[in-house]
Amino acid sequence: SDTGLEVTRTFARGTQWSASVTVLRVAGQDTEDRVTTPGAIFRLAHGWDYGGGFTELRPFGVYQLAKIPTISRTDALRLELHDRWSQIAECEALIPVQVTADTDSVAAITTLTHQVDPSIQVVANAGGAVTTVGREDTSRSALIIALAQDADLYPHFDAEGRLVIDPAPTQRAPVASLS
Repeated sequence: SDTGLEVTRTFARGTQWSASVTVLRVAGQDTEDRVTTPGAIFRLAHGWDYGGGFTELRPFGVYQLAKIPTISRTDALRLELHDRWSQIAECEALIPVQVTADTDSVAAITTLTHQVDPSIQVVANAGGAVTTVGREDTSRSALIIALAQDADLYPHFDAEGRLVIDPAPTQRAPVASLS
């Protein structure tokens, strides 16, 4: 059970979400082992409690432990979590990858993602070929972002923990304006 949830978003190395959650200990339950296992997966939900036993919850995403919390037997556990984009950003060691003009950006992003974790499901709602020739990088997250920008794509993790590749948002002139 969580008593507090704080979620922040940063664009430093992709659209990355992090959360800080307080977990209360439950009598008779081995809470510490459940929530402090390295690589533990958390599915967060947020919602409203209307009283009378009626609540409404919505998925907020799939997160992993960013660091093992300090164990105190008397206090609640404060967990620092990060979404799956951080998993990609932390696995930066790459053999230099050469990108050519005929590289399929979705296939390249999928391959780079599956090098980190083959279980990550990739959903492509858009696609495109790379137009910039000669891109070489040793940073996996920087290369994914560069491939996406070059092909006008927006890769991000959804509430189910899947990597979704959408068309990049575009600004259009308004149909009408009021003053």
